[in-house]
Amino acid sequence: SDLVHRSIILLLFIFFLTSLVTTTKAQHKNQQGLDHDDHDDDNDYYFAAVVEHVPVMWMNVSAIPTQNQALHVMMQNVDIYEKHIVEASSSTTQKAQIIVFPEDGLYGADYPDKAIMVPFLEDIPDLPSPSPIIPCNDISYDDRPVLQRLSCLAKKYNIIIVANMGDFVNCSSITTSPAPCPPEGHWQFNTDIAIDEEGALLAKYHKSHLYYEMNWDAPDKPDPVSFNTSFGVTFGMIICFDIMFEHPQEDLLSRGITNMIQSTWWVNFPPTITATQMQQAWSREHRTNLLASNVGLNYYTSGSGIYTDGTALASFFNPTFNPSERLLIAKVPKVPPHNLASSSPSPVVYDDRPEPLSAPATFVSSLFSPSSSSPSSSSRMIPSISTPTTTEWVTSPFIPAPGETGTLTASQGNLTCKATYAIAKNHQITNNNMSNNETYALVVLNGNYNNLFDAQVCALIRCPSPSTCVSFEPQADYVFSSFTVSGNFSAPRIYDLLSTTYSQLVDKYKLDTRSNTISSSSFNLPLLNAAISG
Repeated sequence: SDLVHRSIILLLFIFFLTSLVTTTKAQHKNQQGLDHDDHDDDNDYYFAAVVEHVPVMWMNVSAIPTQNQALHVMMQNVDIYEKHIVEASSSTTQKAQIIVFPEDGLYGADYPDKAIMVPFLEDIPDLPSPSPIIPCNDISYDDRPVLQRLSCLAKKYNIIIVANMGDFVNCSSITTSPAPCPPEGHWQFNTDIAIDEEGALLAKYHKSHLYYEMNWDAPDKPDPVSFNTSFGVTFGMIICFDIMFEHPQEDLLSRGITNMIQSTWWVNFPPTITATQMQQAWSREHRTNLLASNVGLNYYTSGSGIYTDGTALASFFNPTFNPSERLLIAKVPKVPPHNLASSSPSPVVYDDRPEPLSAPATFVSSLFSPSSSSPSSSSRMIPSISTPTTTEWVTSPFIPAPGETGTLTASQGNLTCKATYAIAKNHQITNNNMSNNETYALVVLNGNYNNLFDAQVCALIRCPSPSTCVSFEPQADYVFSSFTVSGNFSAPRIYDLLSTTYSQLVDKYKLDTRSNTISSSSFNLPLLNAAISG
């Protein structure tokens, strides 16, 4: 019996030690911030970073820079890139495995012609290749110093880098022509590249749909490009304006790719198609993950984020004229929640998800009165394109009042839009710069959007004045307790666009694509715009 007694004590002691070890491991994991959910398997996630970057640019657009001058500009931007890479790759709790930089981030945009861009270009190798292409420490790439340095950064910090470059392609150097040879004897393409953790070139993609970019060539047809990663995720690549067109995005989606990358220099057009709204809507409509990196010059060109099935895991929008550099990192499910096998996936709480920005009233004065001493006041920082909408918007304005409810209907051609709204009863004007006669409107467009593409839009928006609705208004003060916007759309794809004051994103809404309706029964926020675009 003494032997039995000692055996029982020994078993209890072993059980105690086992429990102690298990508890200690769990506590250690929690301290590292990795255990977000009881059922969280880190193999089902990856960490991604996107950068909202303020590029150093060649400011004398009347003169073509020398090779050394162009390289000096680009290396200054790569220096900034490296700082973001160091921060993104060194976190103990959110160590990024991939980082995305914006379109034209190495040299800026809005250059007047192709000649001024030539010193910024490098000959990026074609893929696939029979052997890995690793420019780092390879003397044959000494004449391509930017590509070489990006390769070394990816290798040094063990991270996948996606960056935008200018690709120089000599017409005589290839057998299959991407487009008719230009008079200059070479093509120059707006190009995204991906480089893996070993410094090897994974992919290069030429932008398909140019946005008034006289300094670039466009390929004859979109070429869908994707790449595989060491952490088991396949990414598709698009650049900026590509997101508004069927190809190559539909080609990538049809392959089952649910993780997409967008480098962009997005021009924000009021009242609806701002960068972060479009990114969120695109992710939701296609039920994908989207890593979107934008430049951060000012309101006109800002808006970056990381999204899964329309949920903003991390996002930033700059509503001022002041440039702002940001690094966003988020933990991303490899399979977007809507695409999981389970019809009711368990919700995951993301600790790094930002709250909507509560912006001070001074943002408005800085937006409309940029400092003359600030580089952001340069005309290079504001889009030079001014193209009035070729189809006039139909507007149905109203001035809301606390506790008011209402219904609006407006039509253009065969598109009829309807909106309902309820203003919070306890609403109070809290901003001294705002008045008691804020104007809203139901606006309708069934035609051409800014000479860019045909569109159908139904939107409930804040207007700058009763006579002007289709222009930028940064602020909203009236709290809407609920709203609905709907329309009889014929467009094959419907995107839902929603923001609160200062164009900040919110997720407190529902989209019913069967009835072409966006709505929220418990919004309880200032409404800047709620729109459906097809």
